[in-house]
Amino acid sequence: MENISTKEAIRRGLWIVNGPIAVVIFGSLFIALRFSNTHPLTSLSVTAAGFVLGWTYWSFAITRWKLWAYSHVENLVELKKAAVKAYLIWPDDSLFNKTEIKSAREAAVENQLLENAGASAVETRRPFYLTVRGLVVIFIIGLFLAVFAGAHH
Repeated sequence: MENISTKEAIRRGLWIVNGPIAVVIFGSLFIALRFSNTHPLTSLSVTAAGFVLGWTYWSFAITRWKLWAYSHVENLVELKKAAVKAYLIWPDDSLFNKTEIKSAREAAVENQLLENAGASAVETRRPFYLTVRGLVVIFIIGLFLAVFAGAHH
């Protein structure tokens, strides 16, 4: 088994896990805007469906990525911290970790990999601060809400 860097594992996770989620969510927002003038309920339904589909995809894909990354990166403590910082995974104590969908075997393999690396309980809590990415997301959401609200007046 070939080891890769934490940076490469994060990059791959962002493409494989978060990339499709962004396409689904922004695609649903685009479709919702298309219907916002004539069918507001359809617009709202499409937006909600995009969120649900995106989260469901994450719930499966993050498990696959973790199993792959945990078996290819040498320093799992560093990997977990970087993955939380990159918004790829949630901190260990987050309720959202319970939304991951994995089999009992996958959970056992993940736990064993973490235990073997001494990374079962890593302090991964991130401080709250606005990043450029966070400001862009807030701007896009605000723009969407403004266009959506303006379309109904």
